[in-house]
Amino acid sequence: MFQSTRDNVRKFIFWLMMLNDTPHSIAMGVAVGFFVAMTPTLGMQMLIVAFLSMFIRCNRTAGCATVWLTNPLTALPVYFANYLAGTWLLRMKPVSWELFVQEFQGTLIYSHWYQDLFAVFRAVGRLSLDLAGPLWFGSVVLGLAGAGALYVIVRKVVIAHRRAHQRHLEAALVRESAPPNEQGEPSNGRAAQDR
Repeated sequence: MFQSTRDNVRKFIFWLMMLNDTPHSIAMGVAVGFFVAMTPTLGMQMLIVAFLSMFIRCNRTAGCATVWLTNPLTALPVYFANYLAGTWLLRMKPVSWELFVQEFQGTLIYSHWYQDLFAVFRAVGRLSLDLAGPLWFGSVVLGLAGAGALYVIVRKVVIAHRRAHQRHLEAALVRESAPPNEQGEPSNGRAAQDR
């Protein structure tokens, strides 16, 4: 399972590197997508990213792909972590995992949330202020912190990948344009060093 997850993360990162956009736009798309993924808006997240991308210069595709960080399998653990962060920052006493799950259970687990886009909003609306306040506060704080960190990391990785790819292409072009050696093969620096 962990191998599969690691492979999927690698494929996603490689896919991000191949997007035809500026490093800023790709990184901003990931940052916006991460921020939205942290908010308890499951079922509406891609629409929110698409809407925000009209006002923020970011890659909509990267943002919509990143929101899948929270999905029906990961939403409750992510939201509970956000809730715990919110209670800690607001100096409130948190409820147990069981009570938190019980509050969301009818909407996220047993209902067909994907058929009713507003199901999560109704579930969050039914939460008491003691749960909804810290959940939203923690979601915004962790979302902003993670989005900021991801913007810097993704931008640097995209730039580094593109520079390495460009150097590779230039080296291949030099090898192809080099005159052939005595054996009729294109000469390159490595063959000369081996002799």
